[in-house]
Amino acid sequence: MVVKSEKLQAGRELDAIVSEKVMGTDVCRCKICQDTGPNGMCESCDKPRGRFYSTHVDRALSLLEHLAVTRSLTYRIERKPDAAGAGQFEVSLWTGDQKAAGKGSGSTLALAACRAALASV
Repeated sequence: MVVKSEKLQAGRELDAIVSEKVMGTDVCRCKICQDTGPNGMCESCDKPRGRFYSTHVDRALSLLEHLAVTRSLTYRIERKPDAAGAGQFEVSLWTGDQKAAGKGSGSTLALAACRAALASV
């Protein structure tokens, strides 16, 4: 299944997709996650919850760093005005020989980073 990353919105579902497809971690997909304990494991399925990549900038940056270290990708973050004049973030990923590996945009840096990361897989 090919995921259209530019259509995905920030939230739990996007975090789960990023965790699974980019980070290689199975996460809780229970309708109601009973997240308990200090390490955040669901009582129902015994899997961790997604790591808030799409809503927390620090987690999104750690995602980009993960791609830089594990896949030797370079990333670039740009902030541009959209058609209405509001801020729009664009994250581009490249391989070591400057070939485009993925691109994502969004109203927040975290959302743009997640979309770019998914576009690279």
